[in-house]
Amino acid sequence: MKQKFLTLALTYATVILFINACKNETSRQDDASENALLHNRVEVRSTVKYADSKGIEKMYLETLCDAVLLSKIQAKDFPFQTFVFDSLNSISIDEIKNNLGIIENKTNFKEEIAGICFIENWSMNEKTLKFSKEIKHVCPVRIYENKNIKGEQLLTVPFTLPVKDLSSVENKNLELFAKNVAYMMEFNPLDPEYPAISGLNSKKIVDLLVDGSMSGKQQVYDFDLNTMNRSEKILSKEEILKLLGQRVDTIPKQDMNGNVVGTVIDTLFAKDLKYLEIKAVFFIENWYYDKTNFNVKKEILGYGPVRYYQHPYVEGQVLKSVPFIIKN
Repeated sequence: MKQKFLTLALTYATVILFINACKNETSRQDDASENALLHNRVEVRSTVKYADSKGIEKMYLETLCDAVLLSKIQAKDFPFQTFVFDSLNSISIDEIKNNLGIIENKTNFKEEIAGICFIENWSMNEKTLKFSKEIKHVCPVRIYENKNIKGEQLLTVPFTLPVKDLSSVENKNLELFAKNVAYMMEFNPLDPEYPAISGLNSKKIVDLLVDGSMSGKQQVYDFDLNTMNRSEKILSKEEILKLLGQRVDTIPKQDMNGNVVGTVIDTLFAKDLKYLEIKAVFFIENWYYDKTNFNVKKEILGYGPVRYYQHPYVEGQVLKSVPFIIKN
């Protein structure tokens, strides 16, 4: 099997949304109370690297790879050509070994397993602001050195494992393998290797992140992106607006000759900035799995907007912040 790879590009994580459509099947609009995020049924492909997020135990993926190589569970070929997961091709053990980089003089492939990729469905209840994810596939992510170009690293997904939804299973009956994992997902990733995003109602999710945070439906906490820590401080509406960039400036008022004759108050409203500056969503999660079939459940502890804005004193420098976390 021809080795497939993607050039390692994004720093935190990559999210890809694409329509999961079937021939002659009419697209159905989701009920706003059930899922306010999506125009149609879509799938989200998210990749989280060990190096970018603390709290992930490697044993889950290592045990998963061992089970696949021993034919205890059946994996499928990752659809690099189509990115459609409805009908996947089979993959042989030899092909999986090749994709994992297992050769005669190199069998310790686990050193190159550097992250995990999920194929998942997102949904959000507009009334309660509850965010949920249904995991459909789990894939190991391998990062390795390019033999042809010194110093260049390549990223590949050796195989994908279809899994069942565990959202109805209690956490106490599952194994925890990632605690307080914090990562962000961009609405519009720029990597040209990935297909275009479609299906996500990005305007709607921004409205829910910004307006919903001030609705009082859920508690909203302060968050420090540098330390990746959520404080116990619950934010007021005024504090939320300030963190979203809303401010009141006093500026000089001039006459026709340019003389300062007084001052005027200029207000920059958060509602005027949100569609320009909110470009990603941030998650804090716990991940669980069942030992028998390696099915995965994500427990979303909190989520929030990621704001990209211009540095007030350095021209051209873009700053990034997570203004707050909404308790899920």
